[in-house]
Amino acid sequence: MSDRSLTTDMAVRAYPLPRGRRRGRRRDPGPPSGMLVVVDAETRTDITQRLLFASYRVYAADGCLIEEGLVAADDLSPDERQNLEDYRRGHAI
Repeated sequence: MSDRSLTTDMAVRAYPLPRGRRRGRRRDPGPPSGMLVVVDAETRTDITQRLLFASYRVYAADGCLIEEGLVAADDLSPDERQNLEDYRRGHAI
């Protein structure tokens, strides 16, 4: 065996499982609207993983794009904010 280590990047998503039944009656949400909201958030790579920006798209039931946009963190540096603005302009968002 070799003394070298193999490293790789990994992403993990976790979903909590509910504990038992909740008290009270649950409201019926009704039929699905057919609309779809897609959100993707980018965070800093340090231990805090603070938000950098998020992008979102809203689709109608027929698949047509209704709205898209970007949301910037309050604490972006001027350079980071300019990079995001350049991206927004370059992609007509």
